[in-house]
Amino acid sequence: MEGSPFLPLSDGLHIEQVTPSTHELLISVISSSPTACCPLCGVQAWRIHSRYTRRVADLPCAGRHVTLLLTVRKFFCPNAACSRTIFAEQFPELVPSYARLTTRLREALVALGFATSGGRPRIRAKIYQRSLVRLLKVIQGHAFRSAGPLAPARARLPARGGCSPHPPRSPGPPGRAATPFGPRSDPGCP
Repeated sequence: MEGSPFLPLSDGLHIEQVTPSTHELLISVISSSPTACCPLCGVQAWRIHSRYTRRVADLPCAGRHVTLLLTVRKFFCPNAACSRTIFAEQFPELVPSYARLTTRLREALVALGFATSGGRPRIRAKIYQRSLVRLLKVIQGHAFRSAGPLAPARARLPARGGCSPHPPRSPGPPGRAATPFGPRSDPGCP
């Protein structure tokens, strides 16, 4: 089955099967490339060791959760001098290594997180508020140290703090923030 405009796939990846249910779309994706490059030495490998399936969440479609069942092959590295004898093929444009979210779902969640200031957005994706806040913490800690494409979005975030009827939180252990966006700054509210 060829790729669709709803799920753009890179060259070498193809949709094998789509299984719809009432709340979810399961999309089986396979690689048709006969070879893969070793991530350590860069030599092309062709001997397949084994296969496994990764479950990766993608953007919702037509009100349904979308889960990609990505069949990943493991290859033998043909380079005898390489320390990695077996490696798994990578699809960095679709999903980073060890990630459970596609790149485009992650980007959409970051945009929604900044738009809602870490609140619970109303989307039909299997995501928890803690995951969204954790994602925003990572973005806040790494992406904004240098000016990047998301830097202007941070400037639009509303200021945290204000007056609260509750006493201020203790900062906790050293190196940890009291709130998702840093320690509270309103201890003297009337």
